[in-house]
Amino acid sequence: LQPPGSTVPLADTAAAQTRVLIPFEALDTTAAAPRVWLVTDRANNRGTLSPRSVTVVNEDAGWLTVTGNVPPGSLLAVNPPSRTPGTTVALAKPAAGGTS
Repeated sequence: LQPPGSTVPLADTAAAQTRVLIPFEALDTTAAAPRVWLVTDRANNRGTLSPRSVTVVNEDAGWLTVTGNVPPGSLLAVNPPSRTPGTTVALAKPAAGGTS
């Protein structure tokens, strides 16, 4: 119990409660708990897979709102060829007329 007027760092709690919107296809339900695969350490059109556990808080029209350690703007892998942390993946180029 904290004395009145004291402060407690909330960095870990705030990161765990960040809400992000992801496409339904990015959710991996093959593990015991739902997760997504972040593509980290991006360089030379390649990246490394890093799993992050998430909690689904809302679903709407093919999109999910999730909480967990997924920073807004993260690059997510959809149906990665391997679901092993640390796997190197190639980044797909956007289709003609698409955005990067």
